[in-house]
Amino acid sequence: MKNIFLLFFLSSFFTSFAQYQIGLIPRTSPDKTISQKIGFTDIKIEYGSPRVKNREIWGSLVPFDEIWRAGANNATTVEFSEDVKVNGKDLAKGKYALFILPRNSTSWYIILSKKHNQWGSFRYDKADDAVRIEVLPINNDFTENLTYRITNRGFNDATIALLWGKIKIEFGVRIDYFKTLENKIEENAKGVNEDIKWVSYLQGGEYLVEQKKKLDLAKKWLDKSEELSKVEGEWNKQYYPRDYILGHLYWTKAKLYALNKDYKNALIYAKKVKTFTGKSSFYSKNDKWEGIDKLMQQWQNK
Repeated sequence: MKNIFLLFFLSSFFTSFAQYQIGLIPRTSPDKTISQKIGFTDIKIEYGSPRVKNREIWGSLVPFDEIWRAGANNATTVEFSEDVKVNGKDLAKGKYALFILPRNSTSWYIILSKKHNQWGSFRYDKADDAVRIEVLPINNDFTENLTYRITNRGFNDATIALLWGKIKIEFGVRIDYFKTLENKIEENAKGVNEDIKWVSYLQGGEYLVEQKKKLDLAKKWLDKSEELSKVEGEWNKQYYPRDYILGHLYWTKAKLYALNKDYKNALIYAKKVKTFTGKSSFYSKNDKWEGIDKLMQQWQNK
C-alpha cells in the first residue's frame, strides 16, 4: 500500500512539475529578450528577470563559488549570427548558455557553454565550455529587476552587461566586420547572374574606399568589377544604364588611387568618368555632390 501511495505521489509530483515547464502558470521572473545588430552580426540574449525584493543577492541568494544561470528559469542564452571574439577569445557563431561563477574575491568568471538548452545550471558541465573569461564585478547603481544591456555599440564591437542589485558584470564582444563583409561579397557574387557580379564587387570596393580601410582588398574588388563589367545582360537594360554604373566604378577607382597618392592614375580614371555624357551620366548627376571637377583640380596640383 505504501508503495502504491509513493508511486501516486511521485506521479503527481512530476505531472505538477511538468506544468511549470509548459507555461500554464505565469513565471514570477518573466522571460525577456534583447537583440542588437553590430555591423553584420545579430546578438540576441534571452533570460529570466528576477527581482531583488529586499533580499541579499550576491553571496546569499546567489552563492559564491557556485555556477549560476545568470538569470532565472531556463539557462540564460546568448546567440551570435557570426563568429566573434569575447574579451579577446575566439567564439564561433551559434547559441550558448551563459553562466556566471561569482566568487568572494576580486574576479569572477563568465562562462559560455555549448549546451544551451537546459533548465537553470543543474546540468552544467565544464567539458561543454566554449569560452571562460575572468571579469571584475563593478559596483553600480541599484537595479531591482535583473537586466541585460548591450552598450558601447560601435561598428565592430559592443559590451554585454548584466545589472542586478548593486553589481554590474560585463564583457566585450568584437566582430571582424571586414572578414564578414568579404565573405558576404563573395557569397553574393556566386549567387547572382554573370551580368551583375561586377556590381557586387563595386559595392564592396566602394564601401572600403569610403571607410579608408583595407585598400588592397578594395583594389582587388574594383579591378575584378572592371574586368567583369564587360559581361552584358538583361540586368543592365532593366535598371540603371550601364554607362552610369561604369562611371560610378571609374570614379570609385579614381578615389582609391588618390587615397594611395597615385594621382596620375586617379586623373586617368576621373577623365574616363567624364567621357560618359548625357542627362543620366554619373558625372552629370554627381559632379556637385562628389566634387569631381574640384578634386581633379586638386590632384593635378599634387
